[in-house]
Amino acid sequence: MAKTSIITKYTNLHCTVITPTGQVADAEATVVTLPAHDGNLQILPQHAPLISNLGCGIMRYTDKMGQVCNILVDGGVIHVRDNNVMVITSDAILPKDVSLRKVEKMLAEAHSMPKVTTEEITQRQKAICRAQNLVHLTRM
Repeated sequence: MAKTSIITKYTNLHCTVITPTGQVADAEATVVTLPAHDGNLQILPQHAPLISNLGCGIMRYTDKMGQVCNILVDGGVIHVRDNNVMVITSDAILPKDVSLRKVEKMLAEAHSMPKVTTEEITQRQKAICRAQNLVHLTRM
Protein backbone atom coordinates (compact mmCIF):
# COMPACT_ATOMS: atom_id res chain seq x y z
CA MET A 1 0.00 0.00 0.00
CA ALA A 2 1.37 3.42 -0.98
CA LYS A 3 1.94 5.93 1.76
CA THR A 4 -0.08 9.13 1.58
CA SER A 5 1.59 12.03 3.29
CA ILE A 6 -0.53 14.59 5.09
CA ILE A 7 1.93 17.22 3.87
CA THR A 8 1.35 16.20 0.24
CA LYS A 9 -2.39 16.30 0.76
CA TYR A 10 -2.28 19.92 1.93
CA THR A 11 0.52 21.52 -0.09
CA ASN A 12 -1.76 23.14 -2.65
CA LEU A 13 -4.73 25.44 -2.74
CA HIS A 14 -7.38 25.38 -5.41
CA CYS A 15 -7.76 28.98 -6.60
CA THR A 16 -10.72 30.17 -8.69
CA VAL A 17 -11.43 33.72 -9.89
CA ILE A 18 -14.94 34.46 -11.15
CA THR A 19 -16.40 37.63 -12.71
CA PRO A 20 -19.93 38.31 -13.99
CA THR A 21 -18.72 37.40 -17.49
CA GLY A 22 -17.11 34.09 -16.53
CA GLN A 23 -14.20 32.30 -14.94
CA VAL A 24 -10.83 34.05 -15.28
CA ALA A 25 -8.60 31.60 -13.40
CA ASP A 26 -8.83 28.05 -12.12
CA ALA A 27 -5.50 26.75 -10.83
CA GLU A 28 -3.65 24.84 -8.18
CA ALA A 29 -1.55 27.26 -6.12
CA THR A 30 0.91 27.09 -3.26
CA VAL A 31 0.17 30.62 -2.05
CA VAL A 32 -2.37 33.34 -2.90
CA THR A 33 -1.95 37.05 -2.05
CA LEU A 34 -4.90 39.41 -2.45
CA PRO A 35 -5.75 43.06 -1.90
CA ALA A 36 -8.26 42.98 0.94
CA HIS A 37 -10.30 46.10 1.63
CA ASP A 38 -7.94 47.02 4.48
CA GLY A 39 -4.55 45.68 3.33
CA ASN A 40 -2.97 42.66 1.71
CA LEU A 41 -4.05 39.17 2.66
CA GLN A 42 -1.96 36.04 2.12
CA ILE A 43 -3.52 32.58 2.01
CA LEU A 44 -1.45 29.44 2.54
CA PRO A 45 -2.60 25.80 2.62
CA GLN A 46 -4.65 24.89 5.70
CA HIS A 47 -5.75 28.52 6.20
CA ALA A 48 -8.70 28.94 8.53
CA PRO A 49 -12.09 29.47 6.88
CA LEU A 50 -12.48 33.10 5.87
CA ILE A 51 -14.76 35.52 4.07
CA SER A 52 -13.44 39.03 3.36
CA ASN A 53 -14.13 42.03 1.16
CA LEU A 54 -11.55 42.78 -1.50
CA GLY A 55 -10.16 46.12 -2.61
CA CYS A 56 -8.81 47.10 -6.00
CA GLY A 57 -5.31 45.78 -6.60
CA ILE A 58 -3.06 43.02 -7.86
CA MET A 59 -3.86 39.46 -6.84
CA ARG A 60 -0.92 37.06 -7.06
CA TYR A 61 -0.74 33.33 -6.85
CA THR A 62 2.15 30.95 -7.26
CA ASP A 63 1.21 27.83 -9.17
CA LYS A 64 2.54 24.38 -8.28
CA MET A 65 5.33 24.81 -10.89
CA GLY A 66 6.55 27.93 -9.07
CA GLN A 67 5.31 30.44 -11.66
CA VAL A 68 3.79 33.65 -10.28
CA CYS A 69 0.50 34.67 -11.91
CA ASN A 70 -0.89 38.21 -11.54
CA ILE A 71 -4.47 39.40 -11.94
CA LEU A 72 -5.92 42.84 -11.32
CA VAL A 73 -9.11 42.48 -9.28
CA ASP A 74 -11.55 45.32 -8.75
CA GLY A 75 -13.15 44.71 -5.39
CA GLY A 76 -15.35 41.75 -4.57
CA VAL A 77 -15.26 38.94 -2.04
CA ILE A 78 -12.88 36.11 -1.15
CA HIS A 79 -14.06 32.85 0.39
CA VAL A 80 -11.51 30.39 1.82
CA ARG A 81 -12.44 26.92 3.04
CA ASP A 82 -10.81 23.48 2.90
CA ASN A 83 -7.86 24.73 0.78
CA ASN A 84 -10.24 26.28 -1.76
CA VAL A 85 -9.82 29.98 -2.49
CA MET A 86 -12.73 31.49 -4.41
CA VAL A 87 -12.51 35.10 -5.56
CA ILE A 88 -15.69 36.73 -6.83
CA THR A 89 -14.99 40.13 -8.35
CA SER A 90 -16.71 42.62 -10.63
CA ASP A 91 -13.66 42.70 -12.91
CA ALA A 92 -10.43 40.74 -13.30
CA ILE A 93 -7.73 41.63 -15.82
CA LEU A 94 -4.77 39.53 -16.87
CA PRO A 95 -1.45 41.16 -17.92
CA LYS A 96 -1.83 39.82 -21.49
CA ASP A 97 -5.05 41.83 -21.86
CA VAL A 98 -3.46 45.21 -21.05
CA SER A 99 -1.73 47.70 -23.35
CA LEU A 100 0.72 50.03 -21.61
CA ARG A 101 -0.09 52.85 -24.06
CA LYS A 102 -3.84 52.62 -23.31
CA VAL A 103 -3.22 52.40 -19.57
CA GLU A 104 -0.96 55.46 -19.54
CA LYS A 105 -3.73 57.35 -21.37
CA MET A 106 -6.25 56.14 -18.76
CA LEU A 107 -3.96 57.40 -15.99
CA ALA A 108 -3.63 60.84 -17.62
CA GLU A 109 -7.43 61.02 -18.04
CA ALA A 110 -7.94 60.00 -14.40
CA HIS A 111 -5.60 62.79 -13.22
CA SER A 112 -7.57 65.32 -15.26
CA MET A 113 -10.96 64.31 -13.82
CA PRO A 114 -12.83 67.04 -11.88
CA LYS A 115 -12.27 67.19 -8.14
CA VAL A 116 -14.79 69.68 -6.80
CA THR A 117 -17.38 67.56 -4.98
CA THR A 118 -16.71 64.70 -2.59
CA GLU A 119 -18.19 62.26 -5.11
CA GLU A 120 -15.94 63.57 -7.88
CA ILE A 121 -12.88 63.29 -5.65
CA THR A 122 -13.80 59.70 -4.74
CA GLN A 123 -14.36 58.74 -8.39
CA ARG A 124 -11.08 60.40 -9.40
CA GLN A 125 -9.12 58.60 -6.66
CA LYS A 126 -10.62 55.26 -7.67
CA ALA A 127 -9.83 55.87 -11.36
CA ILE A 128 -6.23 56.85 -10.53
CA CYS A 129 -5.78 53.80 -8.29
CA ARG A 130 -7.14 51.46 -10.98
CA ALA A 131 -4.96 53.02 -13.70
CA GLN A 132 -1.85 52.84 -11.48
CA ASN A 133 -2.57 49.17 -10.76
CA LEU A 134 -2.94 48.52 -14.49
CA VAL A 135 0.40 50.23 -15.18
CA HIS A 136 1.96 48.05 -12.49
CA LEU A 137 0.31 44.94 -13.99
CA THR A 138 1.80 45.64 -17.44
CA ARG A 139 5.30 45.84 -15.93
CA MET A 140 5.12 42.51 -14.13
